Formats: sequence, C-alpha cells, structure tokens
Amino acid sequence: MNERNEPIGRDDVPDLSHSVEPDPVSAPAVAGSGANLTALIADAEALHAALGDTRARAGRLTGALRRYPERERLMASTLAVREQLELPEVIT
Repeated sequence: MNERNEPIGRDDVPDLSHSVEPDPVSAPAVAGSGANLTALIADAEALHAALGDTRARAGRLTGALRRYPERERLMASTLAVREQLELPEVIT
C-alpha cells in the first residue's frame, strides 16, 4: 500500500534496472586497474540512488505489513457486527 492506502502494483514500482548494472564504457572492471576518479564517483552516486530507492520501497513494504493485522481485525469485527444486525448480503 502506498501513502493513499492503495495497493502498490507493478506500475507503481520504479524501474531501477538502469542504475543496477554499471555502464561498461565508464565503469571500470576492477577498481584498482587504472580507473579514473570521475567513473568511480559516478558509480558511487548511482549506487547511492539505487540504495535510496530500495530503502524507500522497503519502508513502504514494512508499513503495509505492519498495518495488515489491524486491517484483518477491522474486517472481522465489521463482519461480526453485520451478522449481529442480520443484514442481508448484497450480491453484485
């Protein structure tokens, strides 16, 4: 669920594939093999951005999982009250 309590679908997840794989032209194969400082900084910035996105997604998932038991209790109590009131089921 997101901030508006809507389920998070595949469309809501940002595509991070471009920041996960290094650019073979600018990224060095091995850090100590004559890599220039600019390429290393660019890699560090890309990694930092990817980790920030991952941390935000993990936080949203954790919050949704924490709210899940509460939502289940509310649904169970709502159904129990409806049964006590003997309301007819609505079929759509």
